[in-house]
Amino acid sequence: MPDHLDWFTTDIFPDGTQKVHIRPRDSSSSSETLQLDHPQSQILMATLGRLAQDTTIPWSAARQATLQGFWKALRASF
Repeated sequence: MPDHLDWFTTDIFPDGTQKVHIRPRDSSSSSETLQLDHPQSQILMATLGRLAQDTTIPWSAARQATLQGFWKALRASF
C-alpha cells in the first residue's frame, strides 16, 4: 500500500456532488488510480467533511487514515 495518497475531483455528478479519484501522491499512472463511483465518492466526501470539523483530530492524519481505508477496501475488489 502506498505511504501517501491524494484525492482529487475529476467531475461533478448531475446532483452536484463530486466524482472522486484516489491515487498515490507520486504517481500519475492511471493503473494506480482508484476511481470511486457515485456512492463511494459521497461516502468519502461526507467522512472527510466530518473529520475536518473535528479540530481534536489532526487533519492530515485523519485524511490519510480515511484514504488508506478506502484504498485497501476498494483495491481488493479489482
